[in-house]
Amino acid sequence: MCSKARETKREHFMYLCLAVGTGMRPFEILKITPMMLDYSYKQGLFIEGKQGKERVVPLHDALYSELKAYISEMKIRKTETLFSFQDRTIRRFVKRYASEVGVSEHLQKDIKPYTFRHYFNTIMRKNKIDDQIRKMIVGHNLDYSEGYVHIEWEEQLTAVNSVFKAIPL
Repeated sequence: MCSKARETKREHFMYLCLAVGTGMRPFEILKITPMMLDYSYKQGLFIEGKQGKERVVPLHDALYSELKAYISEMKIRKTETLFSFQDRTIRRFVKRYASEVGVSEHLQKDIKPYTFRHYFNTIMRKNKIDDQIRKMIVGHNLDYSEGYVHIEWEEQLTAVNSVFKAIPL
């Protein structure tokens, strides 16, 4: 689906890369500005998630490079959002690309913008990424006792790089 988007529309391709490679919620991706790239963390994206909770999302090497190139190519100012479309547009292009890559009509109804968040979590889980690290990356609440566990930034970055290093962008 990403390769089909790359051929057609750069903006759609970048959105799909972020959705697949970060597990971010669709509304979080739509709010991203270049200013949110947090240079104090290597390859981090500082976002405000659900209920205003802030977190830093690690970007794997290829995604970080792709995002910087996209911002430069599209000449996006620091305070401008990366994408000019809204969530209903996402639903439309996701369905269209699913159809173009041969996903059956029966399965197309199940493909939604959140599908990529589920995919990210599934891939992280299948690759045996620690639940605490996975939850922290996607912005899920940690259980009370897990809240006392400190997870280093490098552990999060290593996790996404180990899982997504083979994904060609």
